[in-house]
Amino acid sequence: MGGSLIGTYIKIVNDMANVLASYAPDAPRIFPVITSGGYQIPYDLVELDFIDAAVVSGIMLDAVRLAGWLPQIAERLAYVSELYFEETHILSTQLIENVYALDGLTVNVGPPGGGSDVIARRMFELLGIHPKYDNRPIPAALDGVPRGDPAAVVFVAGKPADVFRDIRVVGNLHYVPINWDDKAKNWLSPWFRPAMLENADYPRLVPAGTIVPTVASPVFLVTAIQPAGSPRQKMISAMTAAFLQNLSTLQTGPYEPKWREANVLDHLPHFNRAAEVIAWFTQSNQSQDAR
Repeated sequence: MGGSLIGTYIKIVNDMANVLASYAPDAPRIFPVITSGGYQIPYDLVELDFIDAAVVSGIMLDAVRLAGWLPQIAERLAYVSELYFEETHILSTQLIENVYALDGLTVNVGPPGGGSDVIARRMFELLGIHPKYDNRPIPAALDGVPRGDPAAVVFVAGKPADVFRDIRVVGNLHYVPINWDDKAKNWLSPWFRPAMLENADYPRLVPAGTIVPTVASPVFLVTAIQPAGSPRQKMISAMTAAFLQNLSTLQTGPYEPKWREANVLDHLPHFNRAAEVIAWFTQSNQSQDAR
């Protein structure tokens, strides 16, 4: 399961499907599923029998865990790998000089319960910023930004995000900087880290020779946990093993550039690592010792 067509998740899932079909033909086939994203991803992964794995934000999983919305979610899911970090994009006019200037203004964060909605609210809350939230679809809200309705749009996705690809610089639009100052460092860690948007990412919105500081948050590949030895768990295990064996191909081939950030060693707090990953680590260590 991925996310919506305007995000990065579904690109990642599509790459997995293509690579495993080509290089691991004996592994279970991956059927990419497009969703509205957000809370729907962990819910479907836990509750639906035909969803076995998903690409999902670590912040989203933590929000669901803290809210108790899905009982025992930490015991019902296992993480395979951190895949990449997705950047926070805040598009506004030049009147908004920094993220703190959005306090009290109307800010679009996409549909309620979506990934951008949940992550943006967590970020603003941690920074002590209190905007008025708008939940129109992001493409519709973008049309109103030059007029100040809304004052800004927040979209969280791996750069470069397609939704901004063809946007014209109307009304002196720009990305609002989020500086990794002492306040951000103290309050946004560990779920966020410093990142940047560059001219190479968005030639129309970031002037050449400049960068826009922002923050990014981690995305993970997560699987459902089924009874040991069950047909579904065997299928999930086979898919996980095939993914691990072909991760280097995804990272070095002509696929979504965000694959280069994948890090199997990173942890997802409060959740268990998939047993197949532990076995893969053990086998890798034994192979190195044998040399």
